Amino acid sequence: NLTVDSEPVNALNVYLTEIRENVQLRSNRRTTTVTDGLARETIAPRRIDCHYFISAWSPADDTGAVEPTIDEHELLYAAATVLSQAGSLHPESVYSPNPLPAGFPPEIADAHMPLGVLPGEGFPKIPEFWGSVSQPWRPGIHLVVTLPLMRLPQVKGPMVTTRISKYRPMGSPVVFDSVIAIGGIVRDAAVTDAEGNPVPMDAVTVRLRDAAGVIRGETISDEAGIFTFGGLIAGTYDLIALVVGRGETVRTVTVPAPDGIYDITVV
Repeated sequence: NLTVDSEPVNALNVYLTEIRENVQLRSNRRTTTVTDGLARETIAPRRIDCHYFISAWSPADDTGAVEPTIDEHELLYAAATVLSQAGSLHPESVYSPNPLPAGFPPEIADAHMPLGVLPGEGFPKIPEFWGSVSQPWRPGIHLVVTLPLMRLPQVKGPMVTTRISKYRPMGSPVVFDSVIAIGGIVRDAAVTDAEGNPVPMDAVTVRLRDAAGVIRGETISDEAGIFTFGGLIAGTYDLIALVVGRGETVRTVTVPAPDGIYDITVV
Protein backbone atom coordinates (compact mmCIF):
# COMPACT_ATOMS: atom_id res chain seq x y z
CA ASN A 1 0.00 0.00 0.00
CA LEU A 2 2.93 2.34 -0.60
CA THR A 3 1.93 5.65 -2.18
CA VAL A 4 3.78 8.69 -3.51
CA ASP A 5 1.75 11.87 -3.92
CA SER A 6 -1.33 9.76 -3.13
CA GLU A 7 -0.59 7.44 -6.06
CA PRO A 8 0.11 3.71 -5.50
CA VAL A 9 3.64 2.69 -6.50
CA ASN A 10 5.80 -0.42 -6.63
CA ALA A 11 7.27 -1.31 -3.24
CA LEU A 12 9.94 -3.45 -1.60
CA ASN A 13 9.15 -5.21 1.67
CA VAL A 14 12.18 -5.98 3.84
CA TYR A 15 11.81 -8.66 6.52
CA LEU A 16 14.41 -9.51 9.17
CA THR A 17 14.05 -13.29 9.37
CA GLU A 18 17.00 -14.56 11.42
CA ILE A 19 20.07 -13.48 13.43
CA ARG A 20 23.11 -15.75 13.84
CA GLU A 21 26.70 -15.30 14.95
CA ASN A 22 29.33 -15.44 12.23
CA VAL A 23 31.80 -17.71 14.05
CA GLN A 24 34.33 -17.51 11.22
CA LEU A 25 34.94 -13.86 12.10
CA ARG A 26 35.28 -14.42 15.86
CA SER A 27 38.47 -12.91 17.29
CA ASN A 28 40.21 -13.05 20.67
CA ARG A 29 41.95 -9.72 20.10
CA ARG A 30 41.83 -7.38 23.09
CA THR A 31 42.32 -3.63 23.35
CA THR A 32 43.53 -1.98 26.54
CA THR A 33 42.80 1.62 27.47
CA VAL A 34 43.90 3.48 30.58
CA THR A 35 41.70 6.14 32.18
CA ASP A 36 42.47 7.78 35.51
CA GLY A 37 45.09 5.12 36.20
CA LEU A 38 42.68 2.21 35.64
CA ALA A 39 43.29 -0.28 32.84
CA ARG A 40 40.20 -1.34 30.91
CA GLU A 41 40.23 -4.25 28.50
CA THR A 42 37.77 -4.61 25.63
CA ILE A 43 37.42 -7.85 23.67
CA ALA A 44 37.04 -7.49 19.90
CA PRO A 45 33.38 -7.37 18.88
CA ARG A 46 31.59 -10.51 17.82
CA ARG A 47 30.07 -10.47 14.32
CA ILE A 48 26.41 -11.29 13.79
CA ASP A 49 24.73 -12.06 10.47
CA CYS A 50 21.30 -10.49 10.04
CA HIS A 51 19.34 -12.40 7.39
CA TYR A 52 16.78 -10.41 5.44
CA PHE A 53 14.21 -11.45 2.86
CA ILE A 54 13.22 -8.74 0.37
CA SER A 55 10.10 -9.10 -1.76
CA ALA A 56 8.64 -6.82 -4.43
CA TRP A 57 5.01 -5.77 -4.77
CA SER A 58 3.11 -4.09 -7.58
CA PRO A 59 -0.19 -2.29 -6.88
CA ALA A 60 -1.51 -3.13 -10.37
CA ASP A 61 -4.28 -5.69 -10.87
CA ASP A 62 -3.61 -8.62 -13.16
CA THR A 63 -6.02 -8.00 -16.00
CA GLY A 64 -4.29 -9.92 -18.73
CA ALA A 65 -3.26 -6.73 -20.43
CA VAL A 66 -1.40 -5.68 -17.30
CA GLU A 67 1.19 -8.06 -15.83
CA PRO A 68 2.19 -6.88 -12.29
CA THR A 69 4.70 -9.74 -12.00
CA ILE A 70 6.88 -8.08 -14.63
CA ASP A 71 7.04 -4.88 -12.55
CA GLU A 72 7.94 -6.90 -9.45
CA HIS A 73 10.70 -8.83 -11.20
CA GLU A 74 12.19 -5.63 -12.61
CA LEU A 75 12.17 -4.08 -9.14
CA LEU A 76 13.89 -7.14 -7.62
CA TYR A 77 16.51 -7.01 -10.36
CA ALA A 78 17.21 -3.32 -9.73
CA ALA A 79 17.42 -3.88 -5.95
CA ALA A 80 19.84 -6.80 -6.37
CA THR A 81 22.02 -4.68 -8.67
CA VAL A 82 22.25 -1.80 -6.19
CA LEU A 83 23.00 -4.09 -3.23
CA SER A 84 25.65 -6.03 -5.16
CA GLN A 85 27.42 -2.83 -6.19
CA ALA A 86 27.41 -1.47 -2.62
CA GLY A 87 29.45 -4.32 -1.18
CA SER A 88 28.95 -3.02 2.36
CA LEU A 89 26.84 -0.60 4.36
CA HIS A 90 28.54 2.42 5.91
CA PRO A 91 26.03 4.37 8.06
CA GLU A 92 27.68 7.78 7.70
CA SER A 93 27.76 7.38 3.90
CA VAL A 94 24.18 6.11 3.76
CA TYR A 95 22.83 9.18 5.55
CA SER A 96 25.24 11.69 3.96
CA PRO A 97 25.00 14.64 3.48
CA ASN A 98 22.57 14.57 6.40
CA PRO A 99 23.82 13.71 9.90
CA LEU A 100 23.08 10.39 11.53
CA PRO A 101 19.70 10.21 13.30
CA ALA A 102 19.60 11.17 16.96
CA GLY A 103 20.53 8.25 19.17
CA PHE A 104 22.31 6.32 16.40
CA PRO A 105 24.82 3.93 18.07
CA PRO A 106 28.24 5.63 17.86
CA GLU A 107 30.01 2.24 17.90
CA ILE A 108 28.78 1.42 14.37
CA ALA A 109 28.49 4.94 12.93
CA ASP A 110 31.78 4.53 11.04
CA ALA A 111 31.67 0.75 10.65
CA HIS A 112 31.67 -0.93 7.25
CA MET A 113 29.13 -3.76 7.41
CA PRO A 114 29.62 -6.39 4.66
CA LEU A 115 26.65 -7.41 2.52
CA GLY A 116 26.04 -10.94 1.30
CA VAL A 117 23.64 -10.67 -1.64
CA LEU A 118 21.91 -13.75 -3.10
CA PRO A 119 24.03 -16.39 -1.29
CA GLY A 120 24.32 -19.73 -3.04
CA GLU A 121 22.24 -21.63 -0.49
CA GLY A 122 19.33 -19.25 -1.08
CA PHE A 123 16.59 -18.65 1.46
CA PRO A 124 15.96 -22.15 2.88
CA LYS A 125 12.78 -21.35 4.82
CA ILE A 126 10.75 -19.66 2.12
CA PRO A 127 7.68 -21.98 2.43
CA GLU A 128 7.57 -21.47 6.21
CA PHE A 129 7.99 -17.73 5.75
CA TRP A 130 5.10 -17.22 3.37
CA GLY A 131 2.91 -19.56 5.41
CA SER A 132 3.55 -17.51 8.55
CA VAL A 133 2.75 -14.13 6.96
CA SER A 134 -0.40 -15.46 5.21
CA GLN A 135 0.58 -14.12 1.81
CA PRO A 136 0.85 -15.84 -1.57
CA TRP A 137 4.29 -17.23 -2.32
CA ARG A 138 6.60 -15.07 -4.41
CA PRO A 139 10.35 -14.84 -5.06
CA GLY A 140 12.67 -12.49 -3.24
CA ILE A 141 16.23 -11.49 -2.44
CA HIS A 142 18.11 -13.17 0.41
CA LEU A 143 20.39 -10.53 1.96
CA VAL A 144 22.88 -11.01 4.80
CA VAL A 145 24.25 -7.95 6.64
CA THR A 146 27.13 -8.55 9.07
CA LEU A 147 27.07 -6.26 12.12
CA PRO A 148 29.58 -5.82 14.95
CA LEU A 149 28.25 -6.83 18.36
CA MET A 150 30.15 -4.50 20.66
CA ARG A 151 31.56 -5.80 23.96
CA LEU A 152 31.56 -3.76 27.15
CA PRO A 153 35.00 -2.88 28.57
CA GLN A 154 36.09 -4.76 31.68
CA VAL A 155 38.04 -3.01 34.43
CA LYS A 156 41.27 -4.96 35.00
CA GLY A 157 42.58 -2.76 37.80
CA PRO A 158 45.32 -0.15 38.18
CA MET A 159 47.89 -0.15 35.40
CA VAL A 160 51.17 -1.85 36.34
CA THR A 161 53.92 0.60 35.40
CA THR A 162 56.89 -0.79 37.32
CA ARG A 163 58.00 -4.41 37.71
CA ILE A 164 61.09 -5.25 39.78
CA SER A 165 62.67 -8.69 39.63
CA LYS A 166 65.17 -9.51 42.38
CA TYR A 167 67.63 -12.39 42.22
CA ARG A 168 69.46 -14.15 45.05
CA PRO A 169 71.11 -17.54 45.69
CA MET A 170 68.73 -20.24 46.88
CA GLY A 171 68.46 -20.16 50.65
CA SER A 172 70.24 -16.79 50.94
CA PRO A 173 68.55 -13.52 51.95
CA VAL A 174 71.17 -11.53 50.06
CA VAL A 175 69.97 -9.99 46.78
CA PHE A 176 72.76 -9.87 44.20
CA ASP A 177 70.86 -8.39 41.25
CA SER A 178 67.67 -6.44 40.46
CA VAL A 179 66.14 -5.94 37.00
CA ILE A 180 63.43 -3.34 36.42
CA ALA A 181 60.79 -3.01 33.67
CA ILE A 182 58.75 0.16 33.20
CA GLY A 183 55.78 1.20 31.12
CA GLY A 184 53.94 4.41 30.30
CA ILE A 185 51.61 6.12 27.83
CA VAL A 186 52.34 8.68 25.12
CA ARG A 187 49.65 11.37 25.01
CA ASP A 188 48.94 14.23 22.62
CA ALA A 189 48.56 17.64 24.28
CA ALA A 190 47.05 19.03 21.05
CA VAL A 191 44.09 16.60 21.04
CA THR A 192 41.83 16.12 24.05
CA ASP A 193 38.88 13.87 24.88
CA ALA A 194 35.42 14.95 26.05
CA GLU A 195 36.79 15.59 29.54
CA GLY A 196 39.69 17.72 28.29
CA ASN A 197 42.40 15.08 28.84
CA PRO A 198 45.16 14.54 26.23
CA VAL A 199 44.41 11.44 24.14
CA PRO A 200 46.87 8.53 23.70
CA MET A 201 49.09 8.50 20.61
CA ASP A 202 49.90 5.30 18.76
CA ALA A 203 52.86 4.55 16.46
CA VAL A 204 55.14 7.01 18.28
CA THR A 205 58.83 6.13 18.48
CA VAL A 206 60.02 6.22 22.10
CA ARG A 207 63.70 6.00 23.09
CA LEU A 208 65.32 5.44 26.46
CA ARG A 209 68.59 7.27 27.19
CA ASP A 210 70.69 6.73 30.29
CA ALA A 211 72.52 9.35 32.33
CA ALA A 212 75.65 8.86 30.21
CA GLY A 213 73.76 9.80 27.04
CA VAL A 214 73.65 6.24 25.68
CA ILE A 215 70.43 5.05 24.01
CA ARG A 216 69.42 1.92 25.92
CA GLY A 217 66.32 1.03 23.98
CA GLU A 218 63.75 2.04 21.37
CA THR A 219 60.13 1.00 20.95
CA ILE A 220 56.86 2.13 19.35
CA SER A 221 53.70 2.94 21.28
CA ASP A 222 50.75 0.64 20.57
CA GLU A 223 47.18 1.62 19.68
CA ALA A 224 46.53 2.55 23.32
CA GLY A 225 49.66 4.74 23.41
CA ILE A 226 51.44 2.27 25.71
CA PHE A 227 55.20 1.69 25.59
CA THR A 228 57.47 -0.50 27.74
CA PHE A 229 61.17 -0.95 28.47
CA GLY A 230 62.78 -3.84 30.34
CA GLY A 231 66.16 -5.00 31.61
CA LEU A 232 66.91 -1.72 33.45
CA ILE A 233 68.85 -0.98 36.60
CA ALA A 234 67.91 1.75 39.05
CA GLY A 235 68.93 5.22 37.96
CA THR A 236 67.98 8.34 36.03
CA TYR A 237 66.85 8.10 32.40
CA ASP A 238 65.46 10.30 29.65
CA LEU A 239 62.30 9.16 27.86
CA ILE A 240 62.27 10.64 24.35
CA ALA A 241 59.15 10.67 22.14
CA LEU A 242 59.77 11.44 18.46
CA VAL A 243 56.86 12.67 16.35
CA VAL A 244 57.31 13.67 12.73
CA GLY A 245 56.87 17.42 12.32
CA ARG A 246 56.88 18.01 16.08
CA GLY A 247 60.42 17.08 17.03
CA GLU A 248 61.41 15.46 20.31
CA THR A 249 59.63 15.52 23.64
CA VAL A 250 61.98 14.61 26.48
CA ARG A 251 61.01 13.63 30.01
CA THR A 252 63.59 12.77 32.67
CA VAL A 253 62.48 10.05 35.10
CA THR A 254 63.87 8.17 38.04
CA VAL A 255 63.68 4.37 37.81
CA PRO A 256 61.92 3.11 39.81
CA ALA A 257 59.74 6.25 39.99
CA PRO A 258 58.27 6.95 43.46
CA ASP A 259 54.86 7.66 41.91
CA GLY A 260 55.15 4.91 39.27
CA ILE A 261 54.37 7.33 36.43
CA TYR A 262 56.43 7.34 33.22
CA ASP A 263 53.92 8.97 30.84
CA ILE A 264 55.03 11.40 28.12
CA THR A 265 52.84 14.26 26.86
CA VAL A 266 53.80 15.46 23.38
CA VAL A 267 53.39 19.21 22.99
